[in-house]
Amino acid sequence: MNIGTVIKDYRLKKGLTLQTLSSMSCVSKSMLSEIENNKKMPSIDVVQRISHALKISILALLSNDQQKATALYTKSDDHLTLQDPPSGLSLQFISPHGSMNEPTISFGKMLPNSSTKEYLPTPFITSNYIFIVQGTLNFRLGETTYKLAKGDSFYFTTETVQQLFTGSDECHFFSVRYYPSYDQHNSNDQGFI
Repeated sequence: MNIGTVIKDYRLKKGLTLQTLSSMSCVSKSMLSEIENNKKMPSIDVVQRISHALKISILALLSNDQQKATALYTKSDDHLTLQDPPSGLSLQFISPHGSMNEPTISFGKMLPNSSTKEYLPTPFITSNYIFIVQGTLNFRLGETTYKLAKGDSFYFTTETVQQLFTGSDECHFFSVRYYPSYDQHNSNDQGFI
């Protein structure tokens, strides 16, 4: 099953119209329709906005696997991966398909001399941890840019604009994102995956 079909299934199960999901996710109704009809593949940012609006983890959205297991083995070729070719960013999800109250762990790669778009705040604040495995990553959080090198770690919450960019080397990093309870949401978040 592809992501458009999964999004539509979740939307219908939650009793939402396209217009309602559009308003909740800040993704246009026409774009949502094209995604649900498998005419367009959503970017990392759009998948994240939709998952926030539907109150499900990105992994649940990508896998449509809602069963909880006490153990889960995933072969290296079977990890879910999101790619954003314009920014040179790819994220390989290594945590199981958890709920929004469990952390999402991913392995990220970003090509040399590339940058993401600005990630703008949306409704839910997340806690995020990044650990740099290889290369350097410049991380702009609001008006401050942090230069992260191999072995550095960085904690941040998604209350402000974020942007990632690399220098002349490819960057590899681990990212852990924790979604707090949706009962404790704040109206000005988005956030890096």
